[in-house]
Amino acid sequence: MLDRTEHTSAAVSSNSAPEAGRFVRWVEGLPAPVRWTLRRWPALLALALVGPDVVAAAFGEKGGSAEFLGEALPMLALVYLIMAKIGNRKITWPVVVLVVASVGVARVTGIVAPSTLLIGASLVLLGWVMFTGEIDSKPNMRLQVVGVVFFCGVALAGLAIDPTVGVYVIAAGWFLHGVWDFVHIWRDRVVSKTFAEWCGVIDVLIAAQLVLM
Repeated sequence: MLDRTEHTSAAVSSNSAPEAGRFVRWVEGLPAPVRWTLRRWPALLALALVGPDVVAAAFGEKGGSAEFLGEALPMLALVYLIMAKIGNRKITWPVVVLVVASVGVARVTGIVAPSTLLIGASLVLLGWVMFTGEIDSKPNMRLQVVGVVFFCGVALAGLAIDPTVGVYVIAAGWFLHGVWDFVHIWRDRVVSKTFAEWCGVIDVLIAAQLVLM
């Protein structure tokens, strides 16, 4: 029975390999502009998700809550800190889905403010990596600790001051995290490049949306 199972698994694997090869060859046979566009799917997805809100804001319509976007700002740095702790970029997207879902549940249920959840989780994780010594032993960890402290501080400052000024502080935080994403694409560290590209474009677009609101 075991031999039959192993044989079946091997057959499936051998059959899927040619299929994958054919798909790769098909993509490689496409015109260069089309191939470039397909590779930019994270940026295109970000444009599809946030682009309409930016256009709406440019025409005087409010497409989102500045307060919520301020509360969500620590989420960006928290994802990076989690990934530096895990040390496996292949699971970046599942981690992102989990963090975003947690923020969504917190916002919908009202059990806890998203900012409280995110900053609390960041503090717990910061304490963990310092207690275990991973802040010194894990690569890129020090930089991510600085990032968490900085972006959480920007979020708190933007939420604490007068909203007419705070919205620009929050916008600056989102924009600067976009720069953070693109630097990590260039460095090819901590998170997957597809996530960093997606996040970077979304960050810059949300910053523009906040300024235009």
